[in-house]
Amino acid sequence: MGEGVKKQHCLSTDAIQLFIIIPVFNEAGSIARIVETVFTTPTGRYQKEVIIIDDGSTDDTLHILRSLNGKYPFALMVHPQNRGKGAALRTGLAQANDGLVLIQDADNEYHPSDWRQMLELVDVKNMDVVYGSRFKGGGSGGHPLNWAANRFLSALASIFFGRKITDVETCYKLFRRDLINVDKLTENRFGIDIELTAHLLKNTVRFQEVPIQYRARSKWEGKKIGWKDGFVACWALVKHRFFRQ
Repeated sequence: MGEGVKKQHCLSTDAIQLFIIIPVFNEAGSIARIVETVFTTPTGRYQKEVIIIDDGSTDDTLHILRSLNGKYPFALMVHPQNRGKGAALRTGLAQANDGLVLIQDADNEYHPSDWRQMLELVDVKNMDVVYGSRFKGGGSGGHPLNWAANRFLSALASIFFGRKITDVETCYKLFRRDLINVDKLTENRFGIDIELTAHLLKNTVRFQEVPIQYRARSKWEGKKIGWKDGFVACWALVKHRFFRQ
């Protein structure tokens, strides 16, 4: 689990598992809603295993999560200090031991109703990796510079990895757990989206995007990613394509 991480709930095992990993930092206003939605959204033949990582929240998020844990059977991991989205995802991935992994943000920008079409691609077309694309769907809001930066990064990623990628920075990434070696992941912040893509698409995997709905938050609503993260992501793209793995 790594230094400074507590495990507070045990995972069950099942033949067909879908590990839903939710990194959380200071989301007291939205976390109860997203937990309820995650647990009430059907996943067909897949057994949900929900892993929530509180990444050093300083508001009431952890208190709310502990109270929710009595009603909803999720695994709760705690970082005593904020370490970043990448570190939180690495903690969660280390607890997922088989099956599929789906990443879900805690801010209600993405809606779990889009899981169905992503899982259908795994079932019907035997896809190994499925991304939910905001550019193919009905995305709204957000700063124009952030959208432009994502377009640019996605175009570069398409060239670097030889796949058509329209939304490399999307939260919604669904993939086979055995495609990722957690020990080789290094990104602590938002560069994790690029690093995961580099690891997932380095092999001959079946990959496809699907359109998803999206409602971006503003800064005052709690949006955490900013324009500076675009530069970090650009460097991460070059680094993980040519110098790492």
